[in-house]
Amino acid sequence: MESSIYSKEEVIKSKDEGLFSTLTSTFQYESIWVIDNGASRHITGHHKQLKTLSKGNSSYSIELGDNKSYLVRGIGSTSLELENGGNIHLNNILFVPILHKNLLCISNLEDKGDIMDFIDGRVVVWSKKSSIENARMIGIREGRLYRLITPLTQALVNIQISPC
Repeated sequence: MESSIYSKEEVIKSKDEGLFSTLTSTFQYESIWVIDNGASRHITGHHKQLKTLSKGNSSYSIELGDNKSYLVRGIGSTSLELENGGNIHLNNILFVPILHKNLLCISNLEDKGDIMDFIDGRVVVWSKKSSIENARMIGIREGRLYRLITPLTQALVNIQISPC
């Protein structure tokens, strides 16, 4: 029998916090992107976060931590300015209006050729073709979550919406 280092109450509290953080508005700004190792795709509930968006009726849906399925209403892309002056480009972002968060999928970044590490409350990323000496910080820990370090009042321009 496998034992856990966490009590049942700690596991339940942890699951509740994770569900709460994804499905509700725990952050005050819709421009915050949560770095999520549980997400299978980049996802946003805010179309204003996308520079391009192909909207349409889709039968594609995602399942969230509440075990419910939600329809994807479009797919988009964006380029986010980081506080340190760099940029991060995200493609194939699922638009799910019911979602109150923006989720940055770690495995999508790895698929693009990046390596990520979490060190002392910071998230660093570097290319698989280089070394950690070339890493740049893209995120910080806030409470039990990590967020992308973007300016909170980031302006997105040239929003293009096209039908699927």
